[in-house]
This record gives sequence, structure tokens and C-alpha cells, in this order.
Amino acid sequence: MDINSTEDKSLDKLLKYGSAAFSILMIGFGVGRWVGSEFDSKAETRPKISISNSSDSSPVIQQTTSSVLPLLEQERLKNQNLLSINASLVVQRDNAITTINSWAEHDKKQKQDFSLKEQNYIKQMNTCNANYKTYMDISMYEKSNKDINRQLEFYPYTMTSEQKINLKETLKSNDIKILALIEQYKKIES
Repeated sequence: MDINSTEDKSLDKLLKYGSAAFSILMIGFGVGRWVGSEFDSKAETRPKISISNSSDSSPVIQQTTSSVLPLLEQERLKNQNLLSINASLVVQRDNAITTINSWAEHDKKQKQDFSLKEQNYIKQMNTCNANYKTYMDISMYEKSNKDINRQLEFYPYTMTSEQKINLKETLKSNDIKILALIEQYKKIES
């Protein structure tokens, strides 16, 4: 997986939770409007009190005030309730965004950890392969030396002096190669 697909997944999650929070907000506002319209329709059925300009209008004003104040208080409580619901939805949305961001960070960290482990594994495999090749090369030269020593020990009378010299040179060359391979092995291990 690459970083773009992670960002796409994070964006998808963000859109999903964001649209869910928005839908919840819209439902809350819709319910508020519906309750408001129900309240308005009930208010329309109540008798309306008109204020007259007569000298004894004070009781009429008091009656109007006493009937309007509870309605205003109900409206204030309804608005306060909607504000509380809205604040709760905003907190839920923010929590969802925080969760999505933490998931994205966790996913990114896991990918980095996996990449480091994979690089370490590849390095160990390369070291192992190099060590195996070095071991096989050393074994080949040691076998060659054993064969040459066997020929020099058991069949010296069948060889010319030039062949003996060549075999001894090959022994020295093989020993030098073995020492070089041992040094190479030490470098690989360090």
C-alpha cells in the first residue's frame, strides 16, 4: 500500500463521519423546526388578545404579558436545548476527526515499521547469502588443496618437477584466496 491509498482511506473515513455528523445536525434542526411549527400552530388556535387604548388597558396588558411570557420562556428553553444538541454534535464530530487522524497516524507508523523490518530482513538475507557463497568458495579451495596435497604425497613419482612446482604454486594461491575470503567474511559480519 502506498501513502496515497492511506490518505484516500483517511479522507473517506473523514467524509463518512463528517457527513454523519452533518446529517445528525440537520435532523436536530429539522426536529426543532417541526416542534416550532407545531408550537406556532397551537399558538394560532389560542385567542388573541388585543390591546385597546382605553384607560383601563393595564389589565389587558398584564393578561397579554402573562400569556406571552410562558411562550417566550418555552421558546428560550427550546433554543437552549437545540444549542446544547448542536454543541454535542460538534464535540462528536471533533472526536470523530481526532479518531480518524489517530488511525491515519497509526497506519502510517505501522507502514514505516513494516518497511524498516522488511529492509532489515532483506539485509539479513543478503548477508546470509554472501556468507554462504564465501563458505562455499572457501570449501572449494580447501578441497582443491586436499586433492593437491594427496597428489603430492601419494603420486609424486608420476609428476614432472614442473608439475610439482605448478601444484605448489596453486596451493599458495588457494591459501591466499582462502585468507582473502576469511577477511571478506569478517567485513560482511561487521
